[in-house]
Amino acid sequence: MSSAKKMLLSAAGNAGGPTDVSDVFSTFLYEGNGSTQTITNNIDLDGEGGLVWTKNRTKSTTADVFFITDTERGAGKVLVTSTTAAQATNADTITGFTSAGFALGDDDVVNTNNEDFVSWTFRKAPKFFDMVTYEGNNQTAFTVPHNLGVTPGMIILKAVDSGGGWYVWHRGLSSTSHAVSLHLTSGEGSDDNYEIGINATDEQIYIDTGSSINGSDTYIAYLFAHHDGDGEFGPDGDQDIIYHGSYEGNGNTTGPVIDLGWEPQWLLIKEVDASSPWSVLDTQRGIAFNGRDQALRPNNAQDAEYSSNHESVINLSATGFSLNGTGGDYNTNNSTYLYTAIRAPMITPPAAATEVFKGYSMTGLSLNDKVDIDFPPDMILHMHALGGKNVLTRLTGAFLNPGPAAASNRNWLLTSYPDAMDTGGYSIYYDNNNTSLKISNNYGGASNADITSFQWKRAPSFFDVVTYKGTGSAKTEAHSLGVTPEMVWVKNIGVGDPWAVYYGDNTDYLVLNTDAATVDNANWWNDTSPTSSVFTVGTDHSVNASGEFYTAYLFATLAGVSKVGSVSHSGSSTDVSCGFSNGARFVMLKRTDAAGHWYIFDTISGIVSGNDPYYVLDSQATISGINYAHQITNSDFIDPLASGFQISGDFTDGTYLFYAIA
Repeated sequence: MSSAKKMLLSAAGNAGGPTDVSDVFSTFLYEGNGSTQTITNNIDLDGEGGLVWTKNRTKSTTADVFFITDTERGAGKVLVTSTTAAQATNADTITGFTSAGFALGDDDVVNTNNEDFVSWTFRKAPKFFDMVTYEGNNQTAFTVPHNLGVTPGMIILKAVDSGGGWYVWHRGLSSTSHAVSLHLTSGEGSDDNYEIGINATDEQIYIDTGSSINGSDTYIAYLFAHHDGDGEFGPDGDQDIIYHGSYEGNGNTTGPVIDLGWEPQWLLIKEVDASSPWSVLDTQRGIAFNGRDQALRPNNAQDAEYSSNHESVINLSATGFSLNGTGGDYNTNNSTYLYTAIRAPMITPPAAATEVFKGYSMTGLSLNDKVDIDFPPDMILHMHALGGKNVLTRLTGAFLNPGPAAASNRNWLLTSYPDAMDTGGYSIYYDNNNTSLKISNNYGGASNADITSFQWKRAPSFFDVVTYKGTGSAKTEAHSLGVTPEMVWVKNIGVGDPWAVYYGDNTDYLVLNTDAATVDNANWWNDTSPTSSVFTVGTDHSVNASGEFYTAYLFATLAGVSKVGSVSHSGSSTDVSCGFSNGARFVMLKRTDAAGHWYIFDTISGIVSGNDPYYVLDSQATISGINYAHQITNSDFIDPLASGFQISGDFTDGTYLFYAIA
């Protein structure tokens, strides 16, 4: 160690940078097992470095705190954001860092058996995140170099060895030296008592003399980049993924609208003018459109995840977020709020269909049984062999019935509402980690056996979900698909309106929950085709009633991954080439020139040369002896084809909309 008044212990980044936000940031939910386990979130902490921030979501005791562990100080070195305590050593918390995540020990604070946890991982990378440690001298000012590559938008600092407060400098507070900061530990507002004497450039941070962050101690500083048209992420290296800003509350249920130019997945919010808590929200735990927003408070160890007084607080959009509720935490009239936003991973198109679509057979399951899944889905379509069809969507936190009732129902993500489907004879929900679905209570109808579950993950050029509030006047809504959607489903999530379907003709519409042919009506799409950035809704109640809340599902063709199109079928068989090489795993067919069901075929049930089991979305009735509430198994309507699929001669002649996934 040198005798200089300051000492840089480390500053890191990696040349070239990542391509996507998912390379550098993860919200990962997991269930404790009371033993040891490895968390695989695909963040390279071993090679690149970074920090992990964890919290028990369900407990509210002083022992269940927000823990920060990082590669700078090492595994087992723990800081707690809700206390001023010095760093502690606990070898049974985070025990190591891997090339795809981190390892957990058996300590209850990070791994209590059968309890639910959240982890936020920030990887070191230029223009995203960096960490530096330095020694204070309690005498003179000095600078500390960093490798962030840009001027930080937020810096969080903490004395490591002897204790001391957590200090947060944020660009929304001040751009001058001796900047007023916010005290993370207490949740206090901006105050002269928290002048910490810090400033920063794209190469260094400045530590003033005699300040709270320049005593006789070792300090750690976490540096978060700020983008404003100068990010270097995405396939072309030109996308922003992190932003720090401020807004002024108005005290109304229709609150401020924050335009980021992209949809966030993670938000940190703090009122400046009062002693309100810090709030962390993320889409994995739930920022539900017109629903409960699951908040955690890093300045208060005794707060479990909560939402009871904060329903419909924040709504996300393809271009940012808006305040949809009142209250001191988020939207007091004339009060200033700081926020940090991290972008949703809607930047890079998938290279393979298996990255964004999966089908699962859930056979013979009992209460509380789990089925492992490969990624946290954004939309789930459940088809029960003995009756029941349901669509679940992360952004709304609700399930919707595409069958004849076209109903809506309650939340599917929250721990307080685990029984996501309380009608239709079975219940299943996305469990409180990223990798499983769980059977819940059976309500006396069909058994829990034989469910086919389809999972979509949002991705550019493939699939997107948009939420919006109706106005009663024709308007456009932004989306993140990046290409023109070729099929759009729209559903009013509050009432039993029909499922409106755009299928490429802006003058006509289909209805997902009926077998009707196309209908010509300008009030649905306003006779306006969607574009690569927006879609248009007219004035019909099903798509745009004033004050109603809607979800739109957008589907597109992506070479080798998915195909939306139209085909005329006549005669013995019709080959449908989708540009695939190993056939289609999922096929949806709907006749458009006359009435006809919405048919769903998949390779789990069987797309074979013989009979192919199928479901229909639009009916649960028995017609001509066929019970369409159930899976149908005695017909040969579709056959395998390497480039897509083949419609057999047993299928009714006509013109069909099709949607296929490789």
